[in-house]
Amino acid sequence: MKGKTLIAAAVLPLFLLPGGCEPFRDLGLEGRPRAAVNTPVRIVDIEPEPEGTATYLTVFEYPAGYDYIRDTLHGAGAKVSLYRDGEKMFTVPADGLVPDECSVVAGRLFSVLRSGGRTLVLRDGEFLFGFDGEESVEGLLYDGESVLTLGRRLSGGGLCFRRDGEVLFYAGKGLPVGPADGDGVLRFDDGDSVFFYGEPVVSVGESRYLYYMVQNGEATQLGLPDGVSMVFDAACSGGDVYVVATVSGSPVIFHEGRSDRLLGVTGNIRASGLRLFFRDSKPYVTGMVNISGVNYRMVWDSSGRQVFRINAPEVNWIYPSDSGYYFVERRGEDVRCLYGQNVMFSILGRFWSSRCAVAYGGDMYVAVVAPEGGTSSVYRSDGTEVLKVNGVITQMCRSALILPDEDPG
Repeated sequence: MKGKTLIAAAVLPLFLLPGGCEPFRDLGLEGRPRAAVNTPVRIVDIEPEPEGTATYLTVFEYPAGYDYIRDTLHGAGAKVSLYRDGEKMFTVPADGLVPDECSVVAGRLFSVLRSGGRTLVLRDGEFLFGFDGEESVEGLLYDGESVLTLGRRLSGGGLCFRRDGEVLFYAGKGLPVGPADGDGVLRFDDGDSVFFYGEPVVSVGESRYLYYMVQNGEATQLGLPDGVSMVFDAACSGGDVYVVATVSGSPVIFHEGRSDRLLGVTGNIRASGLRLFFRDSKPYVTGMVNISGVNYRMVWDSSGRQVFRINAPEVNWIYPSDSGYYFVERRGEDVRCLYGQNVMFSILGRFWSSRCAVAYGGDMYVAVVAPEGGTSSVYRSDGTEVLKVNGVITQMCRSALILPDEDPG
């Protein structure tokens, strides 16, 4: 890894151990595919956008009367469209496609289709490659030449890291560590592909977990102290490894040779859903904390110091911006946008998932599905409707277009 900094704390050491590619066991995270679960923090890094960055929308249009929420017919008769800066680029059939497994990456629409015991990957609606076995794709990267996927096998378990469908790494019983909907699970860092995963190990009748970083298909064990009971999140940025874990029941961030406890989470106070994000290349942690029966969304810096707290009685998601923190919250039948403690707007409708809002240019943009589900609108943080489309917006993101075989620089 370029400029690699090994993490080694004096009291609670975190270091990298040479590798292990043995079959790995299940972490007990069964349930809905990770892509269908909302993660609380949306922006992995706040940094200057590449030239040519645009706003992309993925929009599903369903036949009249179709129950798009239950989706029991798997999109039969539906269409999916890609929009770039408000302009429809193309529309393709959506039969068999799951909205949460259609993602814009490098300005291209990638979709995953499982059929006949095979997994197929499509780009802009056209078949790209396929492989035997059905996998739920947890992460996908594209550099203009190759497509990297991190998939969880739906039959028999296991984690597969592939390039254009060819296996580069396989963990027979492993599951990834990181955001629940895939964003940030598989990332580029200084040109290297990186992801983290864990495996349980039974010792003297008790289970504990070992955690690994996989860089360019090579696994390295993270050496964590015996008191670690759970790793919430892990990331590699600029060659440095960051881990958020619980040690003896208290949340800790490991980074740059240090281990710092997250302040304000002690005794009977418990934190959940802890996730890493970066602003100006500096690591932060966000999570939900319950204090005397009241839920709060909190943000800590890398020293564990609390830098932000907001009362959060409802489900909410945080979107860091250059200047502060935006939030999207479901409040009854309304979708609310907040900046810090201030409510910016409240709109009747449905917020499809945490992938449906972005913060950039000093503003927040939120996609809201109309109550009847036939149309969706994008609202700016001042409440202005800036775009209305037919169908259900299932993703909104900022991305720079990379064409096939183009040098990504």
